[in-house]
This record gives sequence, C-alpha cells and structure tokens, in this order.
Amino acid sequence: MVHRSFTPIQTLEELKAEIQSWIRSKDYCDGSPLPYFKRIIEQFHLQSQVDIYDLVNELYLRGVKQLETKGPIEKPRPWFRSAAYNVARELSRSSRRYIQITPADENELASEELDENQISDSDRLALRESIQTLASKDRLILT
Repeated sequence: MVHRSFTPIQTLEELKAEIQSWIRSKDYCDGSPLPYFKRIIEQFHLQSQVDIYDLVNELYLRGVKQLETKGPIEKPRPWFRSAAYNVARELSRSSRRYIQITPADENELASEELDENQISDSDRLALRESIQTLASKDRLILT
C-alpha cells in the first residue's frame, strides 16, 4: 500500500492548482478523478442532470467554503473524493423530491376537473392543518 504525504491546501490559489493538477494527472497512484466522478454520477442516476465538470465546479465552490469557514483542507484528494460523493448524493436526493411533468401530463392535469365530493373530510382536515403550519407569507400564497 502506498502512503502519500498530502500537502494541506490553505489558499484559493492552492485549491485551484490542486484541482487542475489532479484532473490532468496520468499517474497511476493518483489517477485522474474523472472516471470516479463519472461512476458516482451514474451510480446516483444523474447523467441527465449533471456532467463531470458541474461536479468539479461544485467541488471548487465547496473547497472555497471549506477554506473560508473551517480552514485548510488537510488531505485534499480524499476530501475531494468524499465531497464529490456527497454532492452526487445530495443532488440525487433533491431530484427525487420533484416529479418530472411532461407537456402531455400538464395538459391532462389542466383538463381534469376536481369534484369536491371526491375529497374526504380527513384529507380536508389534513390540508388545513398543513397550511396552518406554514409561515404567514406562505399561507397567503395558497389562500
């Protein structure tokens, strides 16, 4: 097992240089991170939403935030790998919150009339309670 000594990243210039150097790396031990980034994008089914360079840009932004708030990145390459995984996981979670509606679905939904008799009293009560938990400015939007 090869043990590498990592030079902590302390400045934005060092962060930028490390990312550029690593992405261009052909060294077997370091390896380019691009295949790893591609694999986690596929693992989380994000191919239609994110490309590798979106992920790299997000890593840079998170690196900047890390340097500004928590200090140096002690072990840059392991930090980048775990941060990339976390970014992909977060994007996957957020994409599952929304349902993709096609224009055909939109037209179908718009043409459907909702009969008030189809809504149960328990659903009405749950809706009222949910609306009451919203902030007043958000409640105004719905009422």
